Amino acid sequence: MEKAFSDSLHQFWVADHLKAPTEKSNVFMDEWETIDKIMQMWMFCTISESLLQMVLKKQSSTHDMWQDLEDMFRINKDTKIIQLDNELRTINQGESDGSSYCTHLKSVADMLNNINSPVPKKIFLCMLSMG
Repeated sequence: MEKAFSDSLHQFWVADHLKAPTEKSNVFMDEWETIDKIMQMWMFCTISESLLQMVLKKQSSTHDMWQDLEDMFRINKDTKIIQLDNELRTINQGESDGSSYCTHLKSVADMLNNINSPVPKKIFLCMLSMG
């Protein structure tokens, strides 16, 4: 999620809004605040209602909201790694076809990779072959 969000920000030349604002001229700050409000609206439409309620404050910038989101996910990261690792190791092909089984394995491995806990290729191939 973070990479997709960051890529989108770079695509529209607004990645600096994840950093704390620096004091500059009033003209610059007016433009910065306008862009920041647009980005906040984009975040409001992008994240879930429950996450929005946790990061929404009366006077906050996109930077503040992003920091709060990042902090929440960082705190839960180890728990999520354990949960996904356990899921990966207990996936069973059972009645599902080979394609569905492989897609499920890849999906869980990708989620682990997204939180900086990649599954070594040897382990992944072993799990694929055990089906």
